[in-house]
Order: sequence, then structure tokens, then C-alpha cells
Amino acid sequence: MLGVEQFHKLNVADIARLLGVHPFDVVRILAANDAFEPTLRFEQNVLDKVRKLGEIETWWSAERTIDDDPIPERGVLRAIVAEMLRRGIVGETSTRVDNVFRGMDSDHEQMARRALNLLIREGYASSHSSPTGNRASLRSETLSELKELVEGRSMPAGLAALWLA
Repeated sequence: MLGVEQFHKLNVADIARLLGVHPFDVVRILAANDAFEPTLRFEQNVLDKVRKLGEIETWWSAERTIDDDPIPERGVLRAIVAEMLRRGIVGETSTRVDNVFRGMDSDHEQMARRALNLLIREGYASSHSSPTGNRASLRSETLSELKELVEGRSMPAGLAALWLA
């Protein structure tokens, strides 16, 4: 039997909540892709459309978590770099900034935000704006250092500032 909720149209706030993004991001993604409904009411299938058009991904879940580390900030830093490397987010290939921490618990999310900002400030990553949101990528010329960081063989002093500050 079909329920009434199947016929409920979504508004921008509903879509944002279900995707874990800000309502402005939903509007920006829809407008950038000429998929905006003037009524601001959307069918249920628009969720997948916005997710795809905006390249919204959830990298972290109960199955994919941050490894324990005696220094939590270091563990988060290694985890986000490892995940970006695994996904090929290097050089010209970029991801939405919020993909890097979407799905993390709030403590890890705050650490990941600081870690990504530090990676950018120290020159290990770059960022740019796009019509669908802010994006980030690891810099290809720093790959050997980043791989050593993930493997635990080295930690650049500038990045250690994340937990020494």
C-alpha cells in the first residue's frame, strides 16, 4: 500500500538535510545545472540528481572510520590524506571540500577541517571555487611526502603544528 509521504514534495531545506549540505549549496547546484524549479518544490528523485550534479559523496561511515591513533589529530590527518590518495584526488582531479569530512563524527570533522586547511596553507593541497562549491586536491608534486605521512614514516613539521599548537 502506498503512503501519502510518497507524494510529498521536497523543499530546499529537506534536500539539504537529507544530503548533509547547506541549503545554499542545493540552490547553487541546481542553478549551475539549470535544474531549478521556480516553485521550490521538488520530487523525491531530485535527491539523486543533486547528489550527482553536485558530486556530493559520503566518505566516512560506521564501516569506514578513522583508525585509532595516540594523537587523534594525526590520525585524522593521515586518514583524510590516505582517502584522497585512494580516490585519486590529486592534481587536476578535485573533490568537494565537504566530501573530505562528510560522515565523520563532530570531533573528527572539526579536526579534518583544520587538517585540510593546514594541508592547503602548507602547500600539500590546493583549493578552488566552482559553480557547485569549494573544491580541494592534493598537489602532485608533494605525493612522495604525503605517502610517507600516510605510512607513518615521516611527518613534516608544518603539519605537526596541527596537534602541537
